[in-house]
Amino acid sequence: MGETDLKNLIAYLQSFDYGDRESTDLNDSLNFGLDMHYQFQNIKDIEKIFKALNRYYSKNSKDKFEYSYNKNIYNQYLSNNHLIVNTPVFTDTPEFYEELKDCLDALKEKKVTLNPNKGVHVHTDLSILENDNRHLLTLLKIITLYENIIFRFGFGESEKSNINLETYSKAVSPLVFKYIQNYDYTKSFEEHIQELQKILICKSYAINFHNKDKSVSNDTIEFRMFNGTFDLSTIQNYVNFVGNMMYQIVKDHVDLDVLDYSMDIYDVNKYTLDRYGEFDPTGAVELSEIVFDKREDQVRFLKQYMFKKRN
Repeated sequence: MGETDLKNLIAYLQSFDYGDRESTDLNDSLNFGLDMHYQFQNIKDIEKIFKALNRYYSKNSKDKFEYSYNKNIYNQYLSNNHLIVNTPVFTDTPEFYEELKDCLDALKEKKVTLNPNKGVHVHTDLSILENDNRHLLTLLKIITLYENIIFRFGFGESEKSNINLETYSKAVSPLVFKYIQNYDYTKSFEEHIQELQKILICKSYAINFHNKDKSVSNDTIEFRMFNGTFDLSTIQNYVNFVGNMMYQIVKDHVDLDVLDYSMDIYDVNKYTLDRYGEFDPTGAVELSEIVFDKREDQVRFLKQYMFKKRN
């Protein structure tokens, strides 16, 4: 990207402000779930927090917000005031985002704070890839080439990542790059998932294929690189990015020649967590053009990537 183009883009993004959306107009075939991590100041506040949030519980146990907290220290980076909020499985609807906004406001009212050691994890159905190795390979290439961009975008409103990011969202790009170099097209989709589970051996990597359930329809891919937030529009941006990326992949809208060219000049030295806060506007624009069809979505993505504190 030339200097003049970058200046024009920055000027435009500085003039663009946005707020919450009723929905992001994602395809209604896409399902999501969120794990949102926070912390509270006093264990006695838990009863008050739950009382404030229980109104979101529905009679159907599958369609409710769930809350849990750690009574004991089980991880050196997590204290016993660690609060976890799990959303129900949802699609991109105004009704869900209205409930989520109320939920976030209720947490803030009860003095819940962001957890510096955890963030927001976005789940989507593994089945969206249609058991197709081509789709899986495209996803792996995007993650490999643009993981640094996705991480900085995932800082949300913050200038930097959470502390101890390495403990829950390890970089995967160098590992997945090696896997792609030896990609075996004779293996089944399921065999590739099993191989990826061996390479990304635990759930603490940035992309997680370990959420296997007894029901295939409940298997998910988890994206763990997003910072925590109380801001609904930031969470919508997270979900919108994951949803659009998956949709472009399965509809074969991604220009594979562009990805393959970038794979040929891949530089492993770019892909370490200590460099993921570096500013790469050219890479961000490339990724926005791969993932988004709509200009508004591209602009929201680039605004969050480039300017951490919105107007």
